[in-house]
Amino acid sequence: MTLDIEALREFFPNPMAASPTLPGYCVGASVGKVLNLAAVDFPSPNILGYTLRHANQRLTVEKSLEFAHEVIYCNDRSSFEAAWAILDEALKWNEVSE
Repeated sequence: MTLDIEALREFFPNPMAASPTLPGYCVGASVGKVLNLAAVDFPSPNILGYTLRHANQRLTVEKSLEFAHEVIYCNDRSSFEAAWAILDEALKWNEVSE
């Protein structure tokens, strides 16, 4: 299954940085929710890395964790466009493209 970043953005239009008091979800949560792998609104790098590997089986554990950390870093700083761009890169990644 190939995930389309534009479809994810439409389905999850209002990501937010993690907050202890406000409900919401982050950019990375979109993958786990769509694939029914993780119903977590703010996944840890390990959970996000796991879901990224299921979405793109060409990702290594190391590379998926690298992408996960980058998505979370951008999301937590409210840099949502950057987080979406990194997520798109992770979904399309393959070793020969590096």
